Formats: sequence, structure tokens, C-alpha cells
Amino acid sequence: MLLALTAYGSPVRLVTVVGNSMEPAITADDLVALQTVPADELRVGDIIAFRPQGNGDGNGPCVARRIVSRDPSGGLRVKGDSLPEMDTDPVRPDSVAGKVVLTIPHGGTAMRAACSPVGYLILVLLPGIIIISDEMENLRRCRRCV
Repeated sequence: MLLALTAYGSPVRLVTVVGNSMEPAITADDLVALQTVPADELRVGDIIAFRPQGNGDGNGPCVARRIVSRDPSGGLRVKGDSLPEMDTDPVRPDSVAGKVVLTIPHGGTAMRAACSPVGYLILVLLPGIIIISDEMENLRRCRRCV
């Protein structure tokens, strides 16, 4: 699930988290905002989303991890907060999808609900019907006043 926004002049993508490797900072069904940043602006302690090497054509799911160091070749050494050890392979900067700049707890659950047929009905059609009904009642009252 993806929604593009703009913050600080660069695009931000909202992505629903499905795993638990970043608990307690980020949990499953949280919504995270990913902002594209240049590789040289990534710092130790930042949480990034990236596509792991060997993931087919590079279009597979992203993985979120915290940067713990940089290796001499420029690769990023990363670790999930709830995992006992660092990932074995360094992350290439060109595989980073973005830096996590915002976490909305349980936002993924709300986003999924809003995108369902029932969510659409509740969030779009029902308010529309209420507004139209209210305006029709206002028109009826105005006709009586004239």
C-alpha cells in the first residue's frame, strides 16, 4: 500500500509495515513515511527501508533496518532492533528506498480498512449522502421562506 506525499520539498511514500524486526520502534501494521535522501546524508541510527540483494529484479518487498555503521566500501551495516545480530550483507546505498521520517502506530490497519469496500462506503459515500440530504433539506426550507 503506497501513498505519495511531499514533505520538506521531497516526495514521501507511506508504506505499511508487515514484519516485527524493528520492534519496539516500529511494529507490524504501523504506517511509515519514507523520504528519499542522498546516501551521504544517511547517518548511524537512521532507520531505512531497502531492497535486499539477491531479491530477484530488485522490485521485491522492502526491509526496514537501523544503520549501525558504514563499511570502508561505503556499504551500510544494518540491524533490526529486535534481532540479535547485524545483517550479514552490507546494504548498497543505491538499494535504499528511503529513510523512515515518521511512524504512525497502527496506521496500516486504518489504511487497509479505508481502502476496503466497506471503508470506502463509510468514508466517502456515507458522508456524501449525508451532505446531499442536508443540502436538500436546506433547499426545502428556503422554498418555504420565499
